[in-house]
Amino acid sequence: MPMNTFASVNGGRIGEIATNLGIPEWLAEAIIVEYLPCRRFFEKNAVVLFDFGLVDAADVRELPRPLIIMGDVTLFHNVTGSVLRQRAISGFIGWPMAPRT
Repeated sequence: MPMNTFASVNGGRIGEIATNLGIPEWLAEAIIVEYLPCRRFFEKNAVVLFDFGLVDAADVRELPRPLIIMGDVTLFHNVTGSVLRQRAISGFIGWPMAPRT
């Protein structure tokens, strides 16, 4: 059976947390995924399993402010300009970003 890249469990917790914090569910989910340790790996036929049962509203309240959620953005950091250009070209033509060893 092929493995999924992402999966999630305990998704009902997102609604509980969002209600407790008075924020939309999409924002609660984004904050949890971005900032809190809710990931497990190679379980339930997924590479990354988001377990929303591992966090609660108190965990979100303890996060330093401001919270920044960015969507549909590509971020490159800790690479030189020449490496970035090579990776962009390789990605454009379908070559892997790093050689397999």
